[in-house]
Amino acid sequence: MFTGSFVALVTPFRNGKVDEAKLRELVELHVANGTDGLVPCGTTGESPTLSHDEHKRVIEVVVQAARKRIKVLAGTGSNATAEALDLTRHAERAGADGALVVNPYYNKPTQEGLYRHFRAVAESVAIPIVVYNIQSRTAINVETVTMARLARDCHNVRGVKRTPRTWCTPRSTTTGSARASCITGSSRWRGWRSSRPTPSPSRKRWRWRACSSRSSGCRCAA
Repeated sequence: MFTGSFVALVTPFRNGKVDEAKLRELVELHVANGTDGLVPCGTTGESPTLSHDEHKRVIEVVVQAARKRIKVLAGTGSNATAEALDLTRHAERAGADGALVVNPYYNKPTQEGLYRHFRAVAESVAIPIVVYNIQSRTAINVETVTMARLARDCHNVRGVKRTPRTWCTPRSTTTGSARASCITGSSRWRGWRSSRPTPSPSRKRWRWRACSSRSSGCRCAA
């Protein structure tokens, strides 16, 4: 579903407003250089500092500029389930190819709470959901058993993007399911999501291709 080099876009501003023209330029840069996918409104896009209207507009602009030439995995997570539902539904209506939904930060929910949160989001849309498991910024980890339940019970929970402190975590301890992909900036599985390739996307794409073709089975680069 999502494989290759996905780039977390910055959100350009000019005079206190989202610079839509520059945002479209960034999309064209990545299309021209062979980037596989874009992640607007993620951590790198500073989504916590965007108003709801700005957040939604960024997703709309990126999807419109992409014109299905490149995948768009829209950041739609929140620590409030109702807000995550609203942003994810909007991303689907806007035409995003999937949604990246971060752990509910600050609240520190239980594993059951995490399961119910992500399941509610997944069941509200038809597009694929990628769980964004970033414990260092959210103070909570989606445990393997929880991820396995989500992959089992929600047909559109298709992967997990994680930012681990260690390298090459086996998929079984990451997603709990052979069906769910691991998309990460520092592991070895099916996708690489990085905030660094914006200045030189073609180089990062070249590294991805080189690494994914290795006989060792390494599927992404750091």
